[in-house]
Amino acid sequence: MNYIKGILSGLAAIFVAEFVFFWPTLSGEKATGLAVLKALLVESVLSPRFWIVSVLLFGLFFAAGRGSTSLRVLFFWIPTLTVLAFGFSIVAMYAYLFTNAARRQRAESVAPKVIVRVYRDRESDFANELDHKLYGLNNERHTTASGKLIWVATVEPYKYRDELSGKIAMIKPQMIVLDSPTDAKLIRGLDFNLNQAANVCGDNRTCPAFIPSWVSGEELEAAKLVLAEVATDHR
Repeated sequence: MNYIKGILSGLAAIFVAEFVFFWPTLSGEKATGLAVLKALLVESVLSPRFWIVSVLLFGLFFAAGRGSTSLRVLFFWIPTLTVLAFGFSIVAMYAYLFTNAARRQRAESVAPKVIVRVYRDRESDFANELDHKLYGLNNERHTTASGKLIWVATVEPYKYRDELSGKIAMIKPQMIVLDSPTDAKLIRGLDFNLNQAANVCGDNRTCPAFIPSWVSGEELEAAKLVLAEVATDHR
């Protein structure tokens, strides 16, 4: 019986110590991802504070388990079984979430995709807002009519204006976002109509985005969907 009490005391002490370690971090977070939780778990196991709390709690539980009948019920059986039930339910929940996340990542790695590459100035004053919209589309899991997943990626030009005038036809992105309409004159060897472009940087500025003429097929279908999602208005 002492062997069983020792196991219960140890497991309950570890669960309580984990909660003590996790709570200050989790209570200050608006949202916590699975990657953050895994990092916190590793950090807790390597923390002296975690092991000090665990050893102290183990001693208290084990001592209570060797006391009188009323002491064992109130301070050993009830708290240890309650903590273990709660702790194992949390472990089961996160095991389910981790398993689902891993399965989803494997499915996404082999699922057919249509990639929409967006050329834009990474140093523009609207770049962060635009990137938030673009990468947010990946979480929304849009698909083409054939069921292929639409994946958005940004082209990272080191020098926006130089590459816009020279390398854009070699890069051949599925969408081009200009800092201003005047940048259109920098593009060589591409026919397009700015009147058919869409503004993507709000009402106070005009940042035309358009789909180049070399885009076709499912890439064109996917690019049109992405452009419609990020556009603030159409001209």
